[in-house]
Amino acid sequence: AVSDLLEAGVADPNDQYALRLALGKWLDDAGDHDGAFAQIDAAKKSAPVTYNHEAQAAFFGRIKETFSKQFFAERAGQGDPSAAPVFVTGMPRSGTSLLETLLARKGGAAALGERIEMSLITQKIAEDRNARAGYLDVVAVLTEEELQKYGREYCEETSLLAPEADRLVDKNVLNFQRAALIDLLLPNSTIAHVRRNPLDTC
Repeated sequence: AVSDLLEAGVADPNDQYALRLALGKWLDDAGDHDGAFAQIDAAKKSAPVTYNHEAQAAFFGRIKETFSKQFFAERAGQGDPSAAPVFVTGMPRSGTSLLETLLARKGGAAALGERIEMSLITQKIAEDRNARAGYLDVVAVLTEEELQKYGREYCEETSLLAPEADRLVDKNVLNFQRAALIDLLLPNSTIAHVRRNPLDTC
């Protein structure tokens, strides 16, 4: 049994993580919710740490500092004017897929799934300007022509997937990291942020 394996001792943290999650699922299905929570909690605590809170806080702090109201005011009217892109973002399990489906049922809208084009554009901005630390190092010096070019590239790439659509729905939830850049490159695009109780998405 899984519990016997855990009691005997499992050296590999990845194996311990998987076994505790499996046991937690089994206990939850059996109605032992306290026991399930204890196993899932232990699994999460034993998992190799891959998330750096300090680094993420610094990253978003820099976004907030860079993309100020004055920053946008100085660049009003720049970027690509297309209103076709629609970006759906939010926590996993928050209802982003449902919203994408509902939007796609509207006439003229196409669901494109989780696209990587905007992520690639952020990389391209950094590469074009030799910014080894990322696009935030150079976004403030991009010219009006460059802003329009990068916005247009996104539109051209995604429109190939649904040439007849008036609205192109991109459901890459990680675009929340690039929302300010999206607003800069595509000021007439729509960003839909789906929100749900955090307890229902964890």
